[in-house]
Amino acid sequence: MRGKEAALRESHFELERRVEERTVDLMKANEQLKQEIEERKKAEQGLAERVRLEGLRGEVGVALAKGDTLRTLLQPCTEALIEHLEAAFARIWTYNEVEKMLELQASAGLYTRIDGSYSRVALGQSKVGIIARECQPLITNAIMGDPHITDQDWAKRTGMAAFAGYPLVFADRLVGVMAMFGEEPFSEFTLNALASVAEQLALGIQRQRAEEAFRKSGEELRLLSSQLLTAQETERGRIARELHDGIGQSLSAIKFRVEDALGQLAKGSMESSVSTLGNLIPVIQGTVEEVRRITMDLRPSTLDDLGILATIAWLCREFQATYSNVEIKREISAEERDVPDSLKIVVYRVLQEALNNVAKHSGADMVTIALAKKNNTIQLAIEDNGCGFDVKEARSVESSERGFGLGSMKERTELSGGIFAINSAKGKGTFVRASWPHNEFHRNSQK
Repeated sequence: MRGKEAALRESHFELERRVEERTVDLMKANEQLKQEIEERKKAEQGLAERVRLEGLRGEVGVALAKGDTLRTLLQPCTEALIEHLEAAFARIWTYNEVEKMLELQASAGLYTRIDGSYSRVALGQSKVGIIARECQPLITNAIMGDPHITDQDWAKRTGMAAFAGYPLVFADRLVGVMAMFGEEPFSEFTLNALASVAEQLALGIQRQRAEEAFRKSGEELRLLSSQLLTAQETERGRIARELHDGIGQSLSAIKFRVEDALGQLAKGSMESSVSTLGNLIPVIQGTVEEVRRITMDLRPSTLDDLGILATIAWLCREFQATYSNVEIKREISAEERDVPDSLKIVVYRVLQEALNNVAKHSGADMVTIALAKKNNTIQLAIEDNGCGFDVKEARSVESSERGFGLGSMKERTELSGGIFAINSAKGKGTFVRASWPHNEFHRNSQK
């Protein structure tokens, strides 16, 4: 009997052990199943996110390939951001390097206008300007209380919870800013997707700008060619008139008087003949001076004989002889050897055109001319205290009327490897600067 009880107890303990082991195995299997389900969910979520990201990047890529202007390129991009990411509205600005301003090009979602208060944003102004100035992303999933979100009432009223803004940078240069607002906190996927698209947008903006610059340069080249032909014909006409009206008439007068003197000699009137020939000397001298003046207009002989510094001094004397009410102050620190031969005629023509503009348009009584070599760069600057003008308006008028003033100086400077700049405003005078980096003018001088 006792043996049976012991066997039963042993059998019971064995059963309990087996049940416990089975329970542990079931728990491990259940945990493994949960892990597999979780990993599968993560894999499915990752796959879905990759599909979303590729869809977003694909739509952005198509938009960047199809547009003709920055606005037509970027508007579909903001719409793609709204469609694929949890955003209330999205915007893209491009950076204007000249004016140091962000210019709103596209907006989608809750706000679609691009002409509102954020159409132009200065560096450091508001959260977008801070992103541009620092060239760093600005992200928050808690707008309320965030110091960068200045309009807290607007955020509360619209229910905005999250903001993410990224600088658009190409080759270490800021080209724009992309920003999104959301009514829910942005997920890690959304932020990673924005960072990925930011690189794509920066490349697209830079490529579009390069294409626009290429088209513009082609148009400017065609315009310049037309202007050069027109200027050439105009110059030929001017020279022809001067030769006909000045030298031609002088030579005709000389011929007539020589014939008259020969006739008097034939009649034996020596004294009268000598007097007639003597009276020709001032006429001949005047003709020589006229030839010298025309020659100097075409290319000053002093440029080849004495150099650019002497030619600048001569040009200033000639200018003041004609416009005695205008004082010229010269600040010439460059030496003759600093300016290569290929650049001397360019410097002269830019200065000549600038002084012509002073005489015709500025009403100035003081002009400062500076020529210097600084940090391996030749710099020419002409500044007057005249009435000034609107540079954009002047360039627009000049372009439409095919003028040959500002465009001439700019083209001469840039075609010789230099950089041209002009600053002016109504009532504030005009400052013209042309500069040539050493490597550029040295290369040009070797051609």
